[in-house]
Amino acid sequence: MLRVLIYEYVTGGGFIDSPSLPRITSEAYAMLNSLVRDFSQNASCEVITVIEKRLAENFQPSYASRVIGVSSKGELGKVLKSAFEEVDAALIVAPETDEVLESITRTAEESGCNLLLGSGSGALQRVSKKDESVELARSAGVAVPETTCMSAYEDQRVAFRLARDIGLPIVVKPQEGAGSEGVFLVNSQEDMEKALKTMQAGNTKRKLLLQEYVRGTDASINVVSSKSGHVIPLSMNRQFVTLKRPPEISSYEGGCTPFHHPLEREAFDEACRVVQSVKGLKGYVGIDFVLAEDKPFFMEVNARITTSYAGLHRILRTDSGKGVANVIISAVMKDKLPSHVDLSGYVCYSKLNMKTDIKLNKDMIDVLSNLEYVLSPPILENGEITEAFLTGEGDSPDEASEAKSRNEKKLDGIARKFM
Repeated sequence: MLRVLIYEYVTGGGFIDSPSLPRITSEAYAMLNSLVRDFSQNASCEVITVIEKRLAENFQPSYASRVIGVSSKGELGKVLKSAFEEVDAALIVAPETDEVLESITRTAEESGCNLLLGSGSGALQRVSKKDESVELARSAGVAVPETTCMSAYEDQRVAFRLARDIGLPIVVKPQEGAGSEGVFLVNSQEDMEKALKTMQAGNTKRKLLLQEYVRGTDASINVVSSKSGHVIPLSMNRQFVTLKRPPEISSYEGGCTPFHHPLEREAFDEACRVVQSVKGLKGYVGIDFVLAEDKPFFMEVNARITTSYAGLHRILRTDSGKGVANVIISAVMKDKLPSHVDLSGYVCYSKLNMKTDIKLNKDMIDVLSNLEYVLSPPILENGEITEAFLTGEGDSPDEASEAKSRNEKKLDGIARKFM
């Protein structure tokens, strides 16, 4: 039996010294929960994972063979090094911000981890900065938005001139980052001033991208790359992203898998072209596009598990079995990709803000954690309500969306029984 460490940074102590958990915690736990279940059930692995104390007090992935708790940043480093030495393979999920994913991957490599089920630190270095990945895609012949990189401390008047040169409105985003963190839609000099002030907070070295705003449909492509660099697309996914003008915060609200579109085949081909252009990318990779009227525009590459895994692993079937874990293991260990990919239905997934008049307690969280459609129950932190992450499945996108809406009402109803 393959012993696998699945380490997710947000839930595994990455923010343990922060006074509160980040707003992406529900998506992060949904990814961890999905991975642990997929690898343990469908790939018959012995799964070890790491959970920080604020989460461990509430719930833990029920399919893990062992859950290691951490209570401090200092303890986390020792726990990870020991775990990397103990297991046969490791899969790391972490943000690109401040080279976190690259750094943890390098720790695994230096600890003598026998097998990384994802890209090595060298490949991650080539794609972690968004401006460099845009240039990689451009060099591969893929359509990209006009992009300029600058310091977060650039004079706001200079920054706004750069924005006008591209054409308003534009998107301002960090050079490194995950999700919609620090992403703004800018349409005036006042917007630019507010965006720069927000981005300067807490990060003196931050670089920003000014990027052409491409009107279209937000989507992502999931692919798996073998150790020899062969690539197969698994699905295209609809992304529900809300871009906001500063100081309001842009947000990723969820998605639907699969998503069919007239540009689907072209987007598949271009996603594979991008991944094949970067030597050393392997395992699961997510590529974000905006599907414009006539062609897909590349936005960024995420050389790691992405949120859409939460939906995809529930419906994917290949000649190597159910789930995505088998595909990843086969691609990285055996250099073998499936001959076909089938998706049996549709899954919609999203965050749910729990009503503020519901008081969380441990009994309620235990019940919600065991519901099939709840991938992340609300987290009890300092007595405050947090978001849950849940799914809905159906034979069509509409059925899946309706199922998710019903599940949201069920979740709310069950929670109120504990009031």
